[in-house]
Amino acid sequence: MAKSLVKTKGGDNLKKLLKDLNGLTMKANVVAIGLPSDSNPYPDGTSIIMVGTVNEFGSPNMGIPERSFLRTGTIVAEKVISQTIAKPLAKKVLNGSIEPKKALHIMGQIAQSSVQQKITEMSDPTNAAMTLAMKYPKTSPLINTGHLRQSIRYKVGDSSDFN
Repeated sequence: MAKSLVKTKGGDNLKKLLKDLNGLTMKANVVAIGLPSDSNPYPDGTSIIMVGTVNEFGSPNMGIPERSFLRTGTIVAEKVISQTIAKPLAKKVLNGSIEPKKALHIMGQIAQSSVQQKITEMSDPTNAAMTLAMKYPKTSPLINTGHLRQSIRYKVGDSSDFN
């Protein structure tokens, strides 16, 4: 007859952690960053998502160059996360001092901040309209009212939430 295993408190914690991690991978395993579909439009009714998309990818027909704030800001965030906080966060999740979903929220906040900072710092290509350049000479070409930058958000959720 086989001996039964003795349960220990540490083993129970590991079992709970594995269950939590499994739940995380099944439910909340994605951090999305960008302009949510329910973002408020500009006061004149212009879609913030349209403005963001046109600036991110450019529109040669409209004379608007590509100004990738989202992709480049996300790349910076990925580097910061992987080089500075990934290991400490993983250790905290494993030792139970932080919930896995909270770790994803921390990463989302870093990504949101990184994209917003990219919008602030962008200087090239400049705006084609001289009047805008003269009106805002030291401002990023992506900042006129600040609405685009303020609309950047992150969301933690199931991957099906973002399809």
